[in-house]
Amino acid sequence: MQQSHKAQSTFDYLILTGVILAVIVPLLFFSTSRIDSSRVAELQDALGALKDGVTQVNNLGFGTSSVVVIRVPKGVTEQHVGAEQSSTNPTWCGKSMLCYRVAGNDLHVTVPADVAGILPLNEGMHYVQLFNNGTHVLLYQCGNNRREAFEQCDGTDNSACSISGGSGQCSLPSEPNACKCRCFNNNDCSGSTGLCDINNGICIP
Repeated sequence: MQQSHKAQSTFDYLILTGVILAVIVPLLFFSTSRIDSSRVAELQDALGALKDGVTQVNNLGFGTSSVVVIRVPKGVTEQHVGAEQSSTNPTWCGKSMLCYRVAGNDLHVTVPADVAGILPLNEGMHYVQLFNNGTHVLLYQCGNNRREAFEQCDGTDNSACSISGGSGQCSLPSEPNACKCRCFNNNDCSGSTGLCDINNGICIP
């Protein structure tokens, strides 16, 4: 009799476990799907904002610069800017494209310009600098305290900047001329380009 009750209890436990799993597993799958969809939508918004920025900078011509603020969600694994088709580049991203991969989805937008540079991968808010150099619209990140790509400076990494012999000063990521050395005259740009745009107070790229 005791063995019968024990067997019944084990059977009931298995039934209960099965019911719980039947409820929880679909919920977890649905939750994960919603999170992935949210990441995709967020990244599509970011790509759309970048496309608008590239279009504007391209239309305004050589020397035009701008800053686009985007938010990158968690889980982004790849980025490509204007990738030429080759054995080492993805087939889903080509020339004049801005591309991201997140949650197994390959996302891209086509822009009306030749583009080069890098896009941020880390989760969070980012200031992406755009600059028209006459042949391409260049994209790079400003605000990580590391001078890279086409930046003259970046935050505390400002050794190339020198205002009247004083300490280096770099324009902020939120400014239109982000990550460029501030200046009052050409001497202030001796460590970068040697030419000062006096009207805007920054060294000419």
